[in-house]
Amino acid sequence: MDFFSEKEAKSYTLSMMTGYLSHEQLLQKLDDFKNFREIEPNDEEKEYWSKKITELEHWLNSSKYQDGEYPQGLDQLFLDLVEWRASIFALQSVNATKELFSKYIFYSQWMNGATYAVFSILGKLVSKDRRVIH
Repeated sequence: MDFFSEKEAKSYTLSMMTGYLSHEQLLQKLDDFKNFREIEPNDEEKEYWSKKITELEHWLNSSKYQDGEYPQGLDQLFLDLVEWRASIFALQSVNATKELFSKYIFYSQWMNGATYAVFSILGKLVSKDRRVIH
């Protein structure tokens, strides 16, 4: 992957890390930007908000957005991974006399589901890595 400037590389990295907003959040942001532009007395600021509105409208109308071909966001994946792993660890490290995971089927099924969630998140994290053999 080649970048023409440091700013372009940072922009790409941030977009991959944070993901994109939901459709409702995008529409709300678009309304906010339009309100900011209307109440702004300064022409430079109006131009700034107009540019932001144009960028957001361009994104909403783009084929990548329409087809859902944009990153989910690594930050959210990492947080989900930590949350699932913490839940698993918390339930595995409890010293209980009843051995819930081996005795009751519900807990065993929960553990299988949690393990699947962890591995699917890991799969999402490495799916775009070129070092992984397909």
